[in-house]
Amino acid sequence: MTEYKRLGDYIREVNVRNTLSERPDGTLIAGTDGGGIAVIKNQQIEKLIRRQEGLTSNVVLRTVNDYDGKTATGGTYLITSNSICYMSEDFTVKHLANFPYSNNYDLVVRENGNIFVLGSAGIFVVSRDDLLSGKKVDYILLDLKRGLIGSLTANSWNYIDEDSNLYLSCDCGASVLNLEAYDKI
Repeated sequence: MTEYKRLGDYIREVNVRNTLSERPDGTLIAGTDGGGIAVIKNQQIEKLIRRQEGLTSNVVLRTVNDYDGKTATGGTYLITSNSICYMSEDFTVKHLANFPYSNNYDLVVRENGNIFVLGSAGIFVVSRDDLLSGKKVDYILLDLKRGLIGSLTANSWNYIDEDSNLYLSCDCGASVLNLEAYDKI
């Protein structure tokens, strides 16, 4: 591993520009465009996590903190260029091979145990427990047939308001989906 004296040197060299999230203990998880994951503590790179550590791709589009209800677990979902992985609190990476789709953009974890996975096919709604179990997941696919006004846009940043409305960037404009009433479409 190349030693970096300054965090900024690493960020520039491996293109940390895709995603950055903070775990409950203050650790930063940085997703890169080809360099895997950088684990950052106290402005120092503590470790790099790449394919050889279990990632399915070194391109990480999103890092999303895991919650069990309202409680942060310390785990992180990793949306890579070709799948979804889960990184536990101790930084062990597991490919969530039971998820049925690979071209995913983002993920939203809800207190009720639902996970919304945004991708080119639409929005998959799955149970957190099923997804993490490794067993076959049952899902609902929200797509054009179920009320979306267009295809979701890759590399966009969406927004959730205090009323659980998820504002989405689509190829034909903005769309909104209420995460508590999505099945009433």
